[in-house]
Amino acid sequence: MSMLNLIRHTKVYQEAYEEGRAEAIAEWIEKGKFQNKLQTIALLLKLGLSVQEVAARLQLEAETVRKVAENDGW
Repeated sequence: MSMLNLIRHTKVYQEAYEEGRAEAIAEWIEKGKFQNKLQTIALLLKLGLSVQEVAARLQLEAETVRKVAENDGW
């Protein structure tokens, strides 16, 4: 058995691997939530809400909403 395989079977490696995996999954979820918020910004602006109203409802900085609005041509 190679040294790498021996290391992979240690408890320390397994715990670190699972911790890293859990962190990656949490990061993917957060990115997905943020992507949903970005899509919602355009919808809310289209419905007539102001930048400040959108920011408050989505719990984002007004500057973030403003930048998205500018990039989307609002």
